[in-house]
Parts: sequence; structure tokens; C-alpha cells
Amino acid sequence: MTEKTVPSHPIPVILADSSQLRLHLLTSALRRRPELKIESCPVDVDIILKALEIPTEVLVLARPMRRTATGRIWRSFAVFMLLTLAWRRSFYRNRSIVKL
Repeated sequence: MTEKTVPSHPIPVILADSSQLRLHLLTSALRRRPELKIESCPVDVDIILKALEIPTEVLVLARPMRRTATGRIWRSFAVFMLLTLAWRRSFYRNRSIVKL
């Protein structure tokens, strides 16, 4: 059996979810992994953009589990589009951002 090697620099990950319970459970589970540095926040454009000010390699944006009459699917899509636009603006200002 080989021993797992832990990278010297953990991969920074931000989790964003509208469900506090799901976000808490996923954050707790992933924080047990030493190769990941986990931060979490609600699905809100301003909060996510603030969280992205720290160097981040992975952003996990959870979508609603089901469609609702209040339009949660559309709100999540709007958040995604606003983040995409913000990323594009920062890309042209700062060429060090890499699109994955």
C-alpha cells in the first residue's frame, strides 16, 4: 500500500451553494482532505466576487436541486452570467488569470 503524498500548497477551492445545510455538509467533508483549502459562501454575486479576491483555482457553484415557481433556476443562471462577465473584465485587466 502506498502512502498518499500531500502537496506543499493545497488547492484553493471556493464552494457556493444556496442551501446552508448542503454547503455545510460538503464543506465539512472536503475540509478533511489535506490537499484542498476550502472556503464557502452563499450563492450571491457580491459575496462570491469578494471571496474570489483571494487566489482561487476552483469555484464550485451549486445549482438548485429542482425547479421552483420562484425561478431559482434563473437566479442561479444569472449569478453564473454575472460571474462570467466579472471574470472577463478582470481577464482583460489582469492577464495572469487562466481560463480552465
